[in-house]
Amino acid sequence: MPKATLTLKSGATVTIEGSTSEVHKLLELHDGQVSTKPSRPEGPRRKEAEETAQPRDPIPDIVNLIRSCDDAERIEKQILDKPNVVNRCLLPLYIIHQQLHNSFGLTTGQIGTITKELGVPIAQSNVAHAIAASAGRFVMGVASENPASPSSTGSTAAVSSI
Repeated sequence: MPKATLTLKSGATVTIEGSTSEVHKLLELHDGQVSTKPSRPEGPRRKEAEETAQPRDPIPDIVNLIRSCDDAERIEKQILDKPNVVNRCLLPLYIIHQQLHNSFGLTTGQIGTITKELGVPIAQSNVAHAIAASAGRFVMGVASENPASPSSTGSTAAVSSI
């Protein structure tokens, strides 16, 4: 539905909403001049809305892939049931490498959340230490997102082709 906003001489702002002919007539009555250019509808355009939309959280998908992949039983026995922190930290990166074709990396905070969802919680600081100390040779990149930011979720890592 067409909409027009105009400011009166008194400073009051008036919004007119109606059919095209109704809005056109009211604008003609107000100042005798009507712009033939239609006003842009309020709100962001679709393209702008898509650009500002938050990316989908990959954590539930990764947890589901770990639990439902062909190697789920072997992962349970060899990784989740054993106390090796490095293997538990590398597991989500391995799943992204194998199942999602290395389409993105994970932060240490995301890895910690995934291990928590799998029932073997590892604190973010321990994930960061395990990746930096022992698992560094298995990841293709470790980069701090923004060390100055207090809300930083840690480093980003992805598995290298082994």
